[in-house]
Amino acid sequence: NLPWAPEIHLHAEITLQIQAANRLSCMDACDPELSGESLNRVVRGLVYMLSGHRGVSEVQRIKAQVVAAQALAWLCDNPSAPEIIFDHGISTVVGVMESEVIDRNVLLEVISLCGWLAVSSDDNALRLGRYPQCIRAIIRSLSSPQPALQVKSAWALSALARGKNKAVIVALGEGA
Repeated sequence: NLPWAPEIHLHAEITLQIQAANRLSCMDACDPELSGESLNRVVRGLVYMLSGHRGVSEVQRIKAQVVAAQALAWLCDNPSAPEIIFDHGISTVVGVMESEVIDRNVLLEVISLCGWLAVSSDDNALRLGRYPQCIRAIIRSLSSPQPALQVKSAWALSALARGKNKAVIVALGEGA
């Protein structure tokens, strides 16, 4: 049983939410208990955490966003999770990436999430390519002074470079 996971975002304390997301990342992503409605709730809870909490300190909000993005990326190994992320969370992912004020650690983990979504299947890579805002944010991160962000961005772009996404990446890259 996963008594702490299905309602991950409803814990009263943000520190408990962060602990739950960290514990989730230590589980087998394909655990049979992590399927169906339980998986749906976990993904939606993590997406809520990624969206950024109101009423908590900035340090706590950033930490929650980082661990939520890490857990969502980890869940991409579960065959059902990417579909749920696209159905219920892609607008949050895009919103975080488009944010004018974003912590670099959060951006690094969200770019990693995009890369893992793209790696999960060719169809998911092409589906993510329908969000040029994501590709644009990843391309901008290539010029970051932070080497880890540059490396993660290059990896994510290589994962996205499938089919018609290649032309989108080139076009957006030329405009950057």
